Amino acid sequence: MYTISNLFKLVGKAVKENDLYSGTWFINYSGHVNKIDIHYYPTGWEQGKDKHNESWSVYLDSKGSIAEAYLFIKNRLRG
Repeated sequence: MYTISNLFKLVGKAVKENDLYSGTWFINYSGHVNKIDIHYYPTGWEQGKDKHNESWSVYLDSKGSIAEAYLFIKNRLRG
């Protein structure tokens, strides 16, 4: 089941991966509009370098949009 609570537990796992693997996550949540922006750099991030990244942005206004954000993160986790 895809809930906000499950999504943010997964966000926590993604943030922990920043210390364990070369991939880097940037996750911004705007609670006043219920929007999440996710950027994932599979080979890491470096200032001043335009590295390949994958991003997803969605308003969390339905079960479908929560599932989209959840699966975006879940499918890219390494651990």
